[in-house]
Amino acid sequence: MSKKHFYVCVYMKDGKHKGHATSEENVFPSYGEFSERHDEDELAELDSGFAEQFRLFRESMLSYIQLLPVVASLVPMVNKGVRNSIGSEFLVAHGREIVSEGDRKIFELPIAQRHEWVVLNQHLSTSRLVGKQVPKMLLIGIVSTFEHFQSRLFSKILESKPHKYLSDDRSVTLADITRYGSFDELKKNILERDVENIMRESFVLQISKLESLLELKEAIRNGYSDWKDLVEIFERRNLFAHADGRVNEVYLGRLKKEEIVTTAKFGDELFAGPEYLERALMLLCEFGTMAYQVSWRKCHPTEAEHADESLGQLGYELIERGHLEAAERVLKFAKSLRGRQTTQQTLYDTVNLANCYRLQNKKAECERELDLQNWSLLGPEYQICVASIRGDVKEVVRLMKVLHASKADFPSDHYESWPAFYKTRDNEEFKKSFKRLFGSDYVAAPSINTAVTYAAKARRKAQEKEGQQTIPTKH
Repeated sequence: MSKKHFYVCVYMKDGKHKGHATSEENVFPSYGEFSERHDEDELAELDSGFAEQFRLFRESMLSYIQLLPVVASLVPMVNKGVRNSIGSEFLVAHGREIVSEGDRKIFELPIAQRHEWVVLNQHLSTSRLVGKQVPKMLLIGIVSTFEHFQSRLFSKILESKPHKYLSDDRSVTLADITRYGSFDELKKNILERDVENIMRESFVLQISKLESLLELKEAIRNGYSDWKDLVEIFERRNLFAHADGRVNEVYLGRLKKEEIVTTAKFGDELFAGPEYLERALMLLCEFGTMAYQVSWRKCHPTEAEHADESLGQLGYELIERGHLEAAERVLKFAKSLRGRQTTQQTLYDTVNLANCYRLQNKKAECERELDLQNWSLLGPEYQICVASIRGDVKEVVRLMKVLHASKADFPSDHYESWPAFYKTRDNEEFKKSFKRLFGSDYVAAPSINTAVTYAAKARRKAQEKEGQQTIPTKH
């Protein structure tokens, strides 16, 4: 039967949405079965709160990653080259060139066009300011979001280690005791004040505090290769927020203290172009992920399995969005963690990391990663992904038939959406086999980045056009 529909069952209780399930066959469990399963899922979230906080952090970073190309695509529309081109086109359309000599041209325009010319230049001048400020505001927003989750992270750590903020030598005034209705409220207030005091410090001192709370044996900066770049991002954000990007002694002093080399001089104006913003976002996403994961495992080692799953999910989602370098670093970090308890998740991460290498044309690294496992001992659902990553379409088709015949839980949309089948899905034999088995044409799932991909292409076109533009001559 041709696949034309899929079905979503929304479960309700007392008029409230309790969840939903999806099916291609319109077969769903009863509410009781769904509710029981849903309750189990909630229990799997555990009580520490780290899982929910990391999920929110991950979604926030992915949202910025989704948004960044759209914002970046707008910047070239307001830069100097494009503004000059717009003005030149107006002059050619409405005026007459009367002088052309060396380094200047003079146009004669009807007086009736003067107001329109003034208004156009006002708009272009405003766009110039927007072009400078939007990237600055975006960096401020990205770093502020990171700090928001950093604050939540410190709260979770202190909740897990109350002795770190309820030490014997802490002074509590009588006013503090009488102000709150219970000892728990007092503890909550003390914790909040401690977190607030930590977040008032510089990024460098915040991380030093994190190391102290977690009792790490080695300083984070020693093991993180991009530490200096990360520190510069925070200091540049401070310049954008407090000095409109003008380099001051505080910025230069903090970079010098961290032994960060810069060509910027006092009074220079710093910016944040598309490449800078993208790198800043990726580093913040990566470092924040590492901080959350290490803290989570240190504070609640029994939740390592759940931490593994959430970390692997981030790596997968970065591949889906085409951010392969970031995905590679996240997945390598995931595999480097000691004490992993989920053999299945390790296999998932191995497949995804190998695919990440493949999509970056790192063939040797891809094969080396796949060779870490004996895939013949595992099920066909693993083998088919490995075959696809290795480019063995014949084996993919064979295993697709095996999975279909065995009625394995491997629906058609896996082939249409999983990154492991990128490139393979362009093969005609693969498409024909898919249609024979599932009774419908193969339809590759649209890229998550469809909209932003178009925006990024528009940005590149605008940049190319700017490089070619001169004042046109009216013939």
